[in-house]
Amino acid sequence: MPDKSVDKDGNVKVGYVGMYPSAQDVSGYTAFYLGINSVYDKVAMEVMYTNTWHSAKKETEAAKKLIKDRCVVIGQSSNSSFIPSVCQKAKDDRRVVYSIGCSENALSKAKSATLTSAINKWEVYYTELFKAAKDDNEIPQDWAKGLESEAVAITELGPEVAQGTKETVDQTIAGIKDGSIKVFDTKTFTVNGKEVKSEIIDLSYKDSARNKIIFEGDQEEAIEDGAFMESTLRSAPYFSLRIDGITELNGK
Repeated sequence: MPDKSVDKDGNVKVGYVGMYPSAQDVSGYTAFYLGINSVYDKVAMEVMYTNTWHSAKKETEAAKKLIKDRCVVIGQSSNSSFIPSVCQKAKDDRRVVYSIGCSENALSKAKSATLTSAINKWEVYYTELFKAAKDDNEIPQDWAKGLESEAVAITELGPEVAQGTKETVDQTIAGIKDGSIKVFDTKTFTVNGKEVKSEIIDLSYKDSARNKIIFEGDQEEAIEDGAFMESTLRSAPYFSLRIDGITELNGK
């Protein structure tokens, strides 16, 4: 009997539950995919959108769809524990599926299904904000900092991660911090089979939920020294390339 967790090309299936088909989610799930692909090169991703900021029902349905499609790891952009909980139940039913939580430690809801969770460390921004206010300086607004400033992190690893995972994670974090690893290195992905050499970004900002432009911006080049430089031209994400290896099952 064929292994349904592997597609026709021999790629292991992974999944991602997004909110809206906007750069915020595209940037996140692409980075997630490239991270997996950096340690395992035979992988294909399926993305399901809920088209809402928060819905227990829609997040649960999307996760169940991806599990039914035999995805073995499911990431997410929604700030809830619904998806890890679905993965835990499926795993308790002897399905092979693991979860990457978002914004909170999913281990509290999915003790054996959680691999880790991505979190924001808002105290880094709050410290800058309160200090600026105290010193009567300009309040930082178009603000985007990452691992190099400890503004984002991952929680502790789950009990079923593979041997050597912590060492690989530590090396990767160190590489991102010192600049030797670029998340969107253009040599690590293709679009329609071709490497992306240039990408002009319209820095206008659109509210996807209301389909409304809320800021009119300039157009600038996002590729620099062989990498797409996300959140450097502005804090809000603008990576919206649909790279090979990822399928949006219900994108718009």
